[in-house]
Formats: sequence, C-alpha cells, structure tokens
Amino acid sequence: MDKKNTIAEEKIFACISVEIAKLRRQKFPYVALIFIIIFGLFSAFFREKLSDASILSMGAANGWQIATFAASWTMKIAALVMLIFSVQLIADEFTDRTIKTMLTAPVTRTEFLLGKFFTIFIISFVLATALFITSLIAGASMAPLSQLEERGYVLASQGKLIFSFLAAFLLSTITLSTVGIFGAAMAVILPRAALAIGASLIIYFIFNILGQFDPIQKFLFTSYTSFPIDTAKEIAHGLSSPWTPKLFWCLGVTGFSIFLFWAAANYIFNRKDVMA
Repeated sequence: MDKKNTIAEEKIFACISVEIAKLRRQKFPYVALIFIIIFGLFSAFFREKLSDASILSMGAANGWQIATFAASWTMKIAALVMLIFSVQLIADEFTDRTIKTMLTAPVTRTEFLLGKFFTIFIISFVLATALFITSLIAGASMAPLSQLEERGYVLASQGKLIFSFLAAFLLSTITLSTVGIFGAAMAVILPRAALAIGASLIIYFIFNILGQFDPIQKFLFTSYTSFPIDTAKEIAHGLSSPWTPKLFWCLGVTGFSIFLFWAAANYIFNRKDVMA
C-alpha cells in the first residue's frame, strides 16, 4: 500500500511540475501578477479617493493602515483573477485538446485533477504573497509602520498589528484557493473556457449578493474571501474586531467548500468522455 501511495504521490508531483512549466510559458500569469501589483500600489497612493477612506479617517494614516487598506481593495481583484485563471487552467486543456495527451500518460484522472488543484494552491500563495508584500512596501514607503496610538493610549501594539497582517496573509491564501477550486470545478462541468468563465463569474457574483443576507451569509465561501484582510484593516484602525468566532466559520466553510468542489469535479471528470 505504501508503495502505491508513493507512486501516486510521484505522479501528482509530476503533474504539478508539468503545470508549473506550462505556466512559465504563458503570458496570463505574468500579466495578472503585474496587474495585482499595480492595483495594490494604486489603492495605496489614491486611498483618499476610495469609498471607505473618509470613514476610516485615512488622512493621517500610519503604514499599517495604508498597507491593510490597499490589500483589502486588491484582494477583491485578486479573487476575480484567481477565478478566471483557475477556469482557464482546466478549460484550456479541453479547448486545445491537450487533455487527450495528458490522459494517455500513466496518470489517472484523479491524479491529473489533483495536480491541477495543488497548482491552484501554489498560485494562490504566489498571488497572496505579491499582494501583501506590495501593500506592505507601499504602506512603509508612505508612513511609519508604527503602533496605533491616540492621545498616548495604545490602541493596537506593533506585535498585534504584525500578527494580524501575517494571519491575514496566511488565511487569504486559503480563501483565494477556495475561489480558484470553485472555478476549476466549474471548468470540469462546463469545459468550454468562455462558457465556464461566464458561468463562474455569474455564480460568484450571485453568491456575493446572497452573502448580504444574514441568514445564509456565514454558509457561503464568498463571504470569507476578504474576511482576513478586512479584519486586519479594522484592527489597524483601532476598531475592536476579534478574529473569533468568524475565523472558525471561515476555516470550516472554506474547508467544506474545497472538499465539495473537489468531490463534484472528480466525480464528473471521471465519468466525462474527454477522448471523443
């Protein structure tokens, strides 16, 4: 059994290596990465023009406030980029008919799909890293990364601000991955790239609208996409924003959503005639 598991793991790692090699030759990942970096810088430098700047008193913001503010706005764009990228990651295999070549190799369909899904986790980490580093650099270049004080009273210590920022980064990798895996599952169901992207965006926006209603808000994965960085942003502005219990809901709902999307995609993919 251990030998079989080892062989399966080697195949999955091989699939991931192939995906990374393919991504290096494509333009979209680089364009998306550059776009997110530029948008992050734009959000930091033009923060006073954005809707919630006046509410959060951004006029005399410190570095942490600017960084979390920029990251919060950029996360919304990163989620859409991740959704489109993940759809294309699988849908292009059907469109270009390269999936036939992939499945003639000694790789099962489940291993092939796992390779795609783990690649999504890697890309989510890369996007989140670029987003948070860009926001942090922008914040540090515009104001000191100091603790939050008001009239000599410490509202948020340096340690608390650093912890919140790092926690937001790690959790955002998970929430971005959930959005990406949702897109990948949609691409398995609707293998035409344009159709899958359109349907994914529509459903994603519907979920966001439904997320405005309290009775069902906490059960939708879209409700937690910006939760980590929004919480860090509120803490950086001196608001009393505890991580729990919403953190547990975030982990539970995103974890269940990932499992559900994976199970549905794997079930459909293993029964789909892709060799025709």
